[in-house]
Amino acid sequence: DQSFLRIVEKDPIKYSGRPRLATASEMYNATCELETKMQEMKTPFIVMHGTGDVVTTHEASIDLYNAASVPEEDKKIVICEGAWHGVLWAEPEEDIEKNWQVMLDWINSRV
Repeated sequence: DQSFLRIVEKDPIKYSGRPRLATASEMYNATCELETKMQEMKTPFIVMHGTGDVVTTHEASIDLYNAASVPEEDKKIVICEGAWHGVLWAEPEEDIEKNWQVMLDWINSRV
């Protein structure tokens, strides 16, 4: 949707430059550490990822979900077909509301 792309492009807090080297390095280090620690994960968690994400691949989220040693009933993965990187803020309003509701329902089911 071109009108939505124009809104995203005009976002005053959107960063569109290349990441600084130190930032990219720390992101890489954090990702590597997360990958090695997922088998120790005991905290319930939900992952929501869009298939249209060009920042990270949704397959990586599936791998993260599968690697976690958390019991199946304590983890959830939601793959949002066609959604971008910001499934809770950078999608059409009705999708944002739906995605927030999915997350809130999961959280509320845990308390």
